[in-house]
Amino acid sequence: MKPGILNELWAERLKKGSVTKFKVASGSMKPLINIGDRVAVKKVDNLGRVRLGDIVLFSTTGNYVVHRIIGKSHQRGELFFRQKGDASLQSGIVSGREIRGKIIAIEKSHGLIRLDTRDDKVASFLLGVYFALSDGAYRALKKIKTTFFTKHADSDTRLFKVIKIMLGKTPEFFVNIFLRSKRNKIDPG
Repeated sequence: MKPGILNELWAERLKKGSVTKFKVASGSMKPLINIGDRVAVKKVDNLGRVRLGDIVLFSTTGNYVVHRIIGKSHQRGELFFRQKGDASLQSGIVSGREIRGKIIAIEKSHGLIRLDTRDDKVASFLLGVYFALSDGAYRALKKIKTTFFTKHADSDTRLFKVIKIMLGKTPEFFVNIFLRSKRNKIDPG
């Protein structure tokens, strides 16, 4: 079956409001969501309910992407979200029109992790705050580097390399703490 037809079928299921499951094909949300994990997605009826730290499914150029929300803003009457994969230093902007749903659960090989309980929403919010701060630090670092160190733009200095490594590895540490806290609470499926 062609990917375009599959995307249309998934979009139709989400429009009807039913919870839809997708198999993840990318490692952009590692270690929380790995390649091959399945995510349960619930349609978002009110974009105002999409909060910092929520993991969402959005569609861009015909592909579905699962990333964490790390910020939102209004521009010319439209709602935009800053999104980022947990395993990436780069973030991007997505229009609210492109958001298809919120991830409410992750099916892993060893069980089910729910993301819609009060405790999980608090943990996701705290991870969202961390990722928003680290994203701001990374973007500021890039701006400082290009503004003040243009002679060395092609090669990172040791300081920039160390900071990039710290920003890249620290989120994995926090997500692993979250996963360890869930270890005894994971539903066997």
